[in-house]
Amino acid sequence: MEEHLTGGMKRNSLLLCLAAVAAMAFSQSGRTDDFTLDVSRGVIDGHSGVRKFGRNEAVSRVEEDIWSAGGIYVFPTAAEAVRVRAGGETADSAGGSGARAVMIEGLDQNWTEVSEAVTLAGSRAGAPTQTKFIRVFRAYVTDVGTYGGNNIGNIDIESTTSLNTLCRIAAGVGQSQMAIYTIPAGKTGYLKRLHLVTESSANGNFRILQRKNADDVAAPFSGKRLVFATDNLNRLFQVEYKHYIPFPAKTDIWVSGSVIGGNKTSMAASFDLILVDN
Repeated sequence: MEEHLTGGMKRNSLLLCLAAVAAMAFSQSGRTDDFTLDVSRGVIDGHSGVRKFGRNEAVSRVEEDIWSAGGIYVFPTAAEAVRVRAGGETADSAGGSGARAVMIEGLDQNWTEVSEAVTLAGSRAGAPTQTKFIRVFRAYVTDVGTYGGNNIGNIDIESTTSLNTLCRIAAGVGQSQMAIYTIPAGKTGYLKRLHLVTESSANGNFRILQRKNADDVAAPFSGKRLVFATDNLNRLFQVEYKHYIPFPAKTDIWVSGSVIGGNKTSMAASFDLILVDN
């Protein structure tokens, strides 16, 4: 018996076929229905994820930035070669039992993402990097001399001209801790999540700040601007943004904190960004 389809049935059949084709194409792309997971897996073109976390173990009533070295972070105004100093620990050296090599990640003079592996030289400062960095936002130990080990002492990454500390890997951690980041050239960053912690009974004040046009090094400069603040925080604060906060390329983002009262305390912060190619 011949089957006759009405116009409505034909349209429904066509829609079902199109949906099946779309589902098959979606499956073949390797994507799931979890956008953030797919960004992390690298299956969405032009998108990548960044997680920054920092810790300052001795914040007082005077505001400091949240990074391992403490104090106020000094952002470079020119690209420089950097070098690694192992904090006086001879075990952190090319043939030592501690850290033997580290990876440095940041931005070059064109504000493009770069990285370079560096071999440690014990208590002496190592040789300058081949790469000139305008920003250093992460470093971690890659090679060690003891199974399951890491760096014995602090490892500092410093500029070769100004000698400012740009990044620190605290002793025994193997990874820098700095709630500081700069959006690379050609990308826009979207703030997805913010996590703040005071790690004692002391209450703390946090600020997350931004400075656009970080490559402007002559007046008039772009001023730093508050993104978010919370005062009198005890223990933990976290926010997940439904509408992500955008930051254009060459924008510095960092977290600072201060303690209410006279006792120093440890403060930590982390934030998640999604980077999208412009």
